[in-house]
Amino acid sequence: MKAGEIYKSKASGDVEVIEYVSSREVKVRFTLTGYEKSADAYSIKVGSIKDPFYPYHFGRGFIGEGPYKSKLNGRADKAYETWHTMFQRCYSEKYRTRRPTYLNCEVDEKWYNYQTFAEWFYKNKIYQDHQLDKDILCKGNKIYSEELCRFVPLIVNSLLINCKSARKTLPVGITKDYNRYVAAMQNGEGTQITLGRFETVEEAFLCYKTNKELLIKKVAEEYKNQITEDVYVSLINWSIDFDD
Repeated sequence: MKAGEIYKSKASGDVEVIEYVSSREVKVRFTLTGYEKSADAYSIKVGSIKDPFYPYHFGRGFIGEGPYKSKLNGRADKAYETWHTMFQRCYSEKYRTRRPTYLNCEVDEKWYNYQTFAEWFYKNKIYQDHQLDKDILCKGNKIYSEELCRFVPLIVNSLLINCKSARKTLPVGITKDYNRYVAAMQNGEGTQITLGRFETVEEAFLCYKTNKELLIKKVAEEYKNQITEDVYVSLINWSIDFDD
C-alpha cells in the first residue's frame, strides 16, 4: 500500500492513500468530500472505512463530526428520527407521491449536517410531544430551516393542515351536498362539527373562516406558555384565505 493508490469503500466512495506510516496507521483522503483521516490498512482494503461527511442521506444529509449520534442506547435518537423524516418529506419520490403538499420542499444546506440540526433540535424542543413545523411563521414556506421552523403542540399542527390536494376545487372546510354548501371543521378535540349549510360557497367559507380563526386564537391562548412568542403572534394573526 502506497501513496496515490485508490481503494473503494462500501459506503463512502473512493479513498486515496496519502501516506503509509504502518499497517495500523494509513492516512487517507475521501475523494468526494476531501475529508482526511487515519485508519488501519485492513479496513481500507475491505472497504469498511467510513466518511462522516459522505452525503448518504438522500444524496444530501451526512452525520458529520460531533457529539450527536444517530442512535442512543441501541435505538434511533429522537433528533435523528426528526432529521430523517424531514429529508424523507423533501426528497423521497414515494413519500411526495402520497403527500403532494411536500412537492418542492427543501432542507436548508446548514441542516444537511446532522450535528448542526441536532444541536438546534435539543436547544428548541422543550416538550417531548411537540412536532416540527416549517410554515407556521410563514404560510406556504417550503424550506426547512432554523429561521422558520418551530416546535408546536400536535393540536396546533393539526389545526393548520388544510388537505388541499384532497379538496380539488372547493375551499378548505367546505363540501357540497346536493345544491347546498356545507361548512365543517375539527373542534380541536378530534371531533368533526358541522357549522351550517349555505346557498353559496362564499357564505359557507365565511362561516368556516370565522369559526376556524376563532378556534386558532383560542388554542394560541391555551398553549401560550408552551410556544415561542413568534409562534403565538403568528397564530393570533392567522388568516384563512379562500384559495389556501
